Amino acid sequence: MAICFIEGRSLNQFMVELGCAGVDRSVTGMFNDLEAQAKSQKRGLWGSDFSTDDED
Repeated sequence: MAICFIEGRSLNQFMVELGCAGVDRSVTGMFNDLEAQAKSQKRGLWGSDFSTDDED
């Protein structure tokens, strides 16, 4: 697995924070808090009207 960094910041983290990517909980829980923030603020994907298996 490779992780890319931009100015010392993980690209994965950045994408989850913007709502451009979700967390695969079967692989990691590293960014759960960031995903929850993006979701609550309806950033990126979370601003769309779609359903998931784990809706709150």
